[in-house]
Amino acid sequence: MNLFYVYKNKTIIACILSVIFSTNATYAINKQNNSSAKILSNSELYCKQMRGIRTELIENNPKISTEYPIHLLADVHCFTVEENLYFAAIKQAQKQLGEPSPWFDDKMQQATIDAELECKANKLKNNKLAVCIQNKYSEKKNNYEAQQISDIVTYLAKRQKLAKNLFHSCSRSMIDKITLLPQAIQMPIALHLPTNRSVTELSFQDHQHDSDWLLSLQYRSYKEDLREILQHQCPEEMIYWVTIDQSFDSANLYRRK
Repeated sequence: MNLFYVYKNKTIIACILSVIFSTNATYAINKQNNSSAKILSNSELYCKQMRGIRTELIENNPKISTEYPIHLLADVHCFTVEENLYFAAIKQAQKQLGEPSPWFDDKMQQATIDAELECKANKLKNNKLAVCIQNKYSEKKNNYEAQQISDIVTYLAKRQKLAKNLFHSCSRSMIDKITLLPQAIQMPIALHLPTNRSVTELSFQDHQHDSDWLLSLQYRSYKEDLREILQHQCPEEMIYWVTIDQSFDSANLYRRK
């Protein structure tokens, strides 16, 4: 009889422990799933914000910062390869076009001088002179700022058009010259930052007797191969994002929210 109770108690204890372990495991799994869902939710929210910011830059900011390459930015994973190539093209187009209103600062400085001369010509003094100068300056400033806004609108449209042309030119060049690249190359190189060295046959034929160039091979990577072969078709940051069969979907590129 005692043995029966001992056995029975052990069975009950085992059942209780089983329930506890099962409950703890379920709690742990649910906690992990909730944590993963929260991370995913945060990531989706972050990327939504970053996509909105980049859209704003492309459509409304005539002076996008070029200090940091796209492939070094924290939000790079929020965009497709094509979107990053286009953004690189936007930055390149901006560099080629220059300032949207290069005349503006000089005109604003001249406005101060002109306002003062015009008011002094009317032989005004003290408070009346100061009020006159302020009014004249504000009038000129408003006119110049209106012209500047008009210039920026035109500039942004021109930058986007040039960026599209650069995008297509770069993509076509890759298709035309893909056979000249090393077979082992992985593109876009921004997602496969090269650790192994490479050299194209074309490059070796041109430089095989150049001792300085041969020594430089220890630092050479796929980036140099792409720059050498694509030359001016994929300038600067665009070289990091070019790949095969890229298409510019103007309806969806940077429009997803």
